[in-house]
Amino acid sequence: MQTAVANNLEPFDYLKYLLTALPKLGRHYKPEALDQFLPWNLTEKIKPLK
Repeated sequence: MQTAVANNLEPFDYLKYLLTALPKLGRHYKPEALDQFLPWNLTEKIKPLK
């Protein structure tokens, strides 16, 4: 959560996004697929801190 804050993301929205999007990966995925969920890669998808 601190990494989300450090990247100016609303922590609750980041967590909500993760819990919604991660299950869509399915069971078998490459570890590199998780890179898209790192906070610095989501600044366009999640609203910034107020």
